[in-house]
Amino acid sequence: MKKSDITIIILIVLTAIVFIAYQKLNSQKEGKLIAEIYVADELFGTYELTDEEQKILIDTIYGTNILIIHNKTIEMYESDCDNQLCVHMGAKSKNGEMIVCLPNKVFVEIKTK
Repeated sequence: MKKSDITIIILIVLTAIVFIAYQKLNSQKEGKLIAEIYVADELFGTYELTDEEQKILIDTIYGTNILIIHNKTIEMYESDCDNQLCVHMGAKSKNGEMIVCLPNKVFVEIKTK
C-alpha cells in the first residue's frame, strides 16, 4: 500500500469514529422526549413520550397506521402496508431513533425537547 492509501483509510476511520461519538452523545441528551410524526413530508403531529398510554390514528390516502405511546416509548402498533416492516421495528425511546413506513409515507423521529 502507498502512503496516500494509508492516509485515506485513516481519514475514513477517524470520520466514522467522530460520527459514532456524535450520535452517542446526541442520543444521551436530557429533557423531555417527543415524537414528531410526518406523513408525506408534512408534520402530522408532535407528541410527548409519557408513561400514559395514548393511541394515534393516522388515516390518509396512503394508508392507515396506528401508533401507541406508552412507558415513554412509541411503537407502530398496526399498519395496513403489505410488508409490515414498520410494525416489527419495535418500540423507540431514544433521541434520534426512527420508525418508518415507506408504503404509507409515515415517518416518526424521536427528539429531545
